[in-house]
Amino acid sequence: MRSSAVRAGVVAGLLWLIGGAGYALVTWFGGLPGDVVRLLLPETIPVAVWHTPGAEILVPALSTAAFGLLVAGGVMLLGRRGRPRGLAGVLAVWAVVVLAAAIMGLVFGIAAASASWPPPRTAFLVQGVPGEIARTAYAGVIGGWLPALVAILPRTVAPRARSRRRIAAAATAAAALVALGLTPVVWSGAIRDARDARAAEPAPSPVPTGDPPAEVAPGSWTVDPAWCVPERLAFTATEGDAATGHRTAAVTVTNTGPSPCVLPGYPDLAFAESPTGIAVDAPVAYGGSFMTEDPGPVERTLDPGATLTAQLGWDGPGNGTVGFLWVAPYPGAERTVVPTPRPFDITEDATVFVTAWQPIPDPAGDEPSPPGG
Repeated sequence: MRSSAVRAGVVAGLLWLIGGAGYALVTWFGGLPGDVVRLLLPETIPVAVWHTPGAEILVPALSTAAFGLLVAGGVMLLGRRGRPRGLAGVLAVWAVVVLAAAIMGLVFGIAAASASWPPPRTAFLVQGVPGEIARTAYAGVIGGWLPALVAILPRTVAPRARSRRRIAAAATAAAALVALGLTPVVWSGAIRDARDARAAEPAPSPVPTGDPPAEVAPGSWTVDPAWCVPERLAFTATEGDAATGHRTAAVTVTNTGPSPCVLPGYPDLAFAESPTGIAVDAPVAYGGSFMTEDPGPVERTLDPGATLTAQLGWDGPGNGTVGFLWVAPYPGAERTVVPTPRPFDITEDATVFVTAWQPIPDPAGDEPSPPGG
C-alpha cells in the first residue's frame, strides 16, 4: 500500500502545483475572468503568493509538499484496513484528497490572519478562513479523482514488513507536519515584510492630470517693440489681505534687463494647481475689487532694476487650490509660471479682478514709490 500512497501523493502534489501556477498564469494575461478560470483550474495556491517577494518559491514548494504528504499519509491510513479497491476505494481516496485540500485552505487562512496580527476586532481572527477552505476543498473535489485512481492501481512492489510500513507512515506524517507548519510561517512573514517595505517607501508625488493654461493668452494681440519682453523680467506673487470672504494678492514685475522698457497697462494672468497642469479657468476682469483700487491703464516705463505691482482681488470659499500663477506682462506675451506663497482659494466660479501695473506703495507714506526706484 505504501507505493500506492506515494504515487497518489506525488500526483496530488503535481495537480496542486499545476492548479496554482496555471491559475496565476492564465489570470495574469487577463484572457478570462478569474471566477471562470477557477471553475476548471482551481486557485490551489493564492495568486498573491506568486507576486510576494520571499514567498513566490518557498510557499508553492512547501504547500505542494504538504498537500502531497497529507494525501499519501491519508492513503496509508486507509490501507491499514486493507488496500482500497473498486469504486469504494476511489471514493475513499477521493475524500482523503478533499480533506487534505481543505486542511491546506485552513493553513492559508491562518497565515493570512497571523499576517494581520493583532486583529482590530475579535471576529477578524477567522475572517477569510472559510473562503480559503472552500476554495481549496473545491480543488480537491474536481481533481481528487485522479490521485484516487492512481492509489487503487495494482501493486507493483512486494509487501513490506509491518515495521517498515509504520516507519514510512510516521515519516510521512512528520514531513507533512513540518511542511504544514512552515507554509503559514513563510507566507505570513512574506506578507508582513512586503507590507513593511511598502510602508517604508516614500509616498509617490501626485501626478497632475488635466490641461495646463495656454503659454500665451488666446486671441490676436499687437505687441509694440518698445514693450518689455518676458525674458528680461522677473515675477513674484505675494499674499495679500482677507476680510469676510474677500481676498487680495499681488504680482510684482522687475526689470532684469540692461535698458528701460514699457508696460502698456494690465498684466495677463491664468491660474493652475500645479506648474505643469490642472488649469483653473477662473474668469479675469480688469479693474478694482472690494479691497483693491485700479489706477487705470497707463503706460509705465520700467527702468533696469525697478519694480511694479498689480493687485488681485476675488471672493474665495476658503479652500486653496491654486498654487501657481501663469503671468505675462501683457496679453500676447509668453506667460511665466510663478508659485504662490500659499494656495489661493481661486475657483472657476470666482471672478478675479486685476488692476493695471502701478508703482509699489511706499510703506512709510501714502505716496507710491516711482517706477525707477
